[in-house]
Amino acid sequence: MAVGYHCVSNTRQPHLAHVLDCKTPTEFESDLRWMAATGPVLNYEEVAAARRSGKRFPRGSFHVSFDDGFSESATVIAPILLRHKIPATFFLTTDFLDNRRLFHRNLISLCIERLRTASSTEEADLRRRIGISAHRRFPSAEGLVRWLRHLFHDRVDSIEAAASVLGIDRAAFLEDRSPYLTRGQVLRLAADGFTLGAHSLSHPRMSLMGRPAAIEHEIVESCRVVADLVGVSQVPFSVPFGASRLNRRHLKEVQRRNPVVGCMFDADGIGDDGLLISRIMADNQRGTGDDGSNLPGLIRRAWLRGGIKRAKVGIRRIATGDRP
Repeated sequence: MAVGYHCVSNTRQPHLAHVLDCKTPTEFESDLRWMAATGPVLNYEEVAAARRSGKRFPRGSFHVSFDDGFSESATVIAPILLRHKIPATFFLTTDFLDNRRLFHRNLISLCIERLRTASSTEEADLRRRIGISAHRRFPSAEGLVRWLRHLFHDRVDSIEAAASVLGIDRAAFLEDRSPYLTRGQVLRLAADGFTLGAHSLSHPRMSLMGRPAAIEHEIVESCRVVADLVGVSQVPFSVPFGASRLNRRHLKEVQRRNPVVGCMFDADGIGDDGLLISRIMADNQRGTGDDGSNLPGLIRRAWLRGGIKRAKVGIRRIATGDRP
């Protein structure tokens, strides 16, 4: 079973607070203790070897990974993993390396943070000005927040226009906060025995990209950047925002044509369709159990969602005259 996270931190992160949950180090360590006590935690090479041989992963086993390449991967997460002797894979969005570019979802969180801290009079004026730039009307702050949260890379101009109205200086934030890993930190993670993988160049929602060639470029070029950086011939790839609406045949062809692309990971619960290794995303802090870990509850809910999804597929096949 693959378990995924994004960030672990004791401090509130304004660029994450409104778009991602983030466990504390204490909560994360509770998850690690529960996994270690429940079954073996595999490193990526063990996962890849099982995939190459066609064997199933050992019963009750886990693989731990992290998406996006936030700086806490080096400053908070890696020391905890080393202390517990737990292997892990870090998937990097390569355009963010060395804090060269701000992820559009992190910019959205900063926009929402700015709105939340504005006075009522200022907030009304900001809503009005953003509405003018977006050619929309926002009767309430919550309406504006909902609109922002539903924007992705294909609407980056709208996100940046809102950020401009709100006075957010992206370059200053990147310089002052350094939210992403540097190349030096990545090399240190590799030296400490962790696996480095790719998570695309720019973290687009690939289902919105349309052209298969553009999707392939994001996958292959990001894998090449990571492989060249850490000095290996092949690296795993984690699909940003999940692969639920992507063409599996195309993804398989991309992997076949490009040896630099290793095992592919999804973010869709539990399962393995022979191409994508699904992961339970475990950032959610709610439902902590008696042992301090909420992973058992997250796993139960993932199994339940998977059962419902399989039932819906069966019903659709019956309705269309196909065999379930």
